[in-house]
This record gives sequence, structure tokens and C-alpha cells, in this order.
Amino acid sequence: VRTQNVASTDAPIDGEREASATQFIDFATQVKPLALATLKKDVATVNAKTAATTDDQITYALNLTVENTSPSGGFSPEQLAGTDIQGITGKKVLVSDIIPTGTVFDPTIAPVVPSGWTLVYSIDNPATTVPVPVAGGTPATWTTAQPAVASSIKRIGYIHDGPLPANGIAITGFKFTVVTATVPAAGASVYNVAQVFGQTYDDP
Repeated sequence: VRTQNVASTDAPIDGEREASATQFIDFATQVKPLALATLKKDVATVNAKTAATTDDQITYALNLTVENTSPSGGFSPEQLAGTDIQGITGKKVLVSDIIPTGTVFDPTIAPVVPSGWTLVYSIDNPATTVPVPVAGGTPATWTTAQPAVASSIKRIGYIHDGPLPANGIAITGFKFTVVTATVPAAGASVYNVAQVFGQTYDDP
């Protein structure tokens, strides 16, 4: 900013002056907290009861770890808190697994549930529903009551009030069993994917 002599003959009394101003805004890069969950799944046992391919029992085992280290310097490990689940009161951490195509849930072998967790079921088709409410998706409805018809069960899950600590220690003891039902006589591969749902603690 400077003074300007607008008259043709008179000069500013104190002469022409200039002024400037500088504004500083503090800026820092903040590491963002993020819940970093790892869900692993294995086939624990396979019981091939007869030569037929329609009575084999497959038991799956899962374990969940809320990591205490981050793969990126931009994030710091944080606790895993609950999220909304259709049909369940309150926010919960959800471990969800689909009953594989060609198999049905086997009620003759009780699922194993870790301490502090609750078993839940859904009969909604995974091809048309998503496990938890999200924009643009139709959420599956979950229930703690086991459906009477085993073949109607499309998902099995485990819920926890949370938050789960980011301690890097695996939570084990998730197990459930399916029995092959429509696997062709020539055999087939059985695939399915487990998922975990929640949100970063104190940062929805």
C-alpha cells in the first residue's frame, strides 16, 4: 500500500510512503487416527463323511486383529468401534461371513463364539444386500435367533459392543460349520470371503 500524490503541485507533507502487511497462519500435518483391522480365515477341518459330495462337513476358523502398527506414516492405529447393523440395537463391531454357494449351514455342530461376542444370522441374499447400512445399498437384517430352516441362513456373524483395543493381539475362537449340499459329483471349489465392519473410535 502506498501514498499517492493526487494534486499536480502539492507533495505529501511526509513524503511518499509505502506499507505492507504479512499474515502468518500456523500449519501442521496431523497424523490421522485409523482403526486397522485384519481378519483371517482358514479351513479348520474337512469331514468327508461318505464318497458323495453332498455330505462333507467344512469347519471354518477366523481370527480378528486390530493392529497396533500402521503401514503408513499418515495414520496412527486406533481402537475399532461399532457401527450400525440392521436389526441389532446399538452400534456393534461385526464379523460377517457368507455361507458358501453349494453348502448350507450345519446346525448339528454348534458354532464357536469367543468370549464377549454374540452370534448373529441373516437370511437375506448376499447377491442383493450388503452386510451393514451404506449409501446406495440395501442392508441385510441380522438376528440373534437362529432361523429354524438351516438352508435359509445366508450369512453368519459375530457382534461385539466394542471398542476393541488396537493391541495387535489376534482374537481367536470364531468357528462355524457348513455341509456341502449341491456340489456336483465331479467336485468343485468352495469359496467365500469373511469381512469385518466397524469404525474408528471417536472418529466416525
